[in-house]
Amino acid sequence: MAPPQNPRADSERPVLASRNMVSPAYDLVFFILSPLMALGLGRIYDKLAGNDPTVGRYLDITLNFYIYAGTIAAGATLMHHVNDFSEFEKVNSFFFTEIPAYVEFNSGILSWLAIDTGAPFLFY
Repeated sequence: MAPPQNPRADSERPVLASRNMVSPAYDLVFFILSPLMALGLGRIYDKLAGNDPTVGRYLDITLNFYIYAGTIAAGATLMHHVNDFSEFEKVNSFFFTEIPAYVEFNSGILSWLAIDTGAPFLFY
């Protein structure tokens, strides 16, 4: 005799797949926003010292992006974040399940794009 099936199991699958997607996205956002908070504290100290806190602000934001998101795009943990899209196969959302293969195929381009666009910071 087959074990009884949980009637809620099918309705919970989209929630479980979405949960596995939110976690890496939150991880990425947290690692981008945390240093921006530290840069904001630096801007407060600049203002208290009499300096213009808006000078170099966009440079700080761009550099922060390359330090944190650029390393992911360049391949350090790219596939770790992207492989979670395969969880959507459980809910028959095949659009999202093709993303890991697409990113893996183009990972070389993403790596060089992150390196080439971030290299000017070395010379600034």
